Amino acid sequence: AGFDFLAEVCVNPFGKQDVFIGLSGNYNITSASAEGNFTYGGNTLSIADLELRQHCFAAELYVKKTFAANNFMFAGIAGNFVVQSMDGTVNGLVDLSYKADTKKFYMPIGVEMFF
Repeated sequence: AGFDFLAEVCVNPFGKQDVFIGLSGNYNITSASAEGNFTYGGNTLSIADLELRQHCFAAELYVKKTFAANNFMFAGIAGNFVVQSMDGTVNGLVDLSYKADTKKFYMPIGVEMFF
């Protein structure tokens, strides 16, 4: 199961109708659970209390300029942060445990064109 939320705000602090500053944010959570017997490669594995969680956060700050009616050029700074965890056991002998976080930063530059 997962949930995804996105919000975007665009303001005009320059007093012109063709230059905007925008801020967008995103949050996504994914959750999964498993328990039971599974066959893999001819072997039966018993999985108990397997829980997976993933939280994703993202944000972007950008400047957008209008050209030729409703077309836009934009440039910004963006980043995302992901936190993942997994816990469970296999055949009552192997303990699965995994925790990680990932950070990425990038600069989106592009053109939006409407026809």
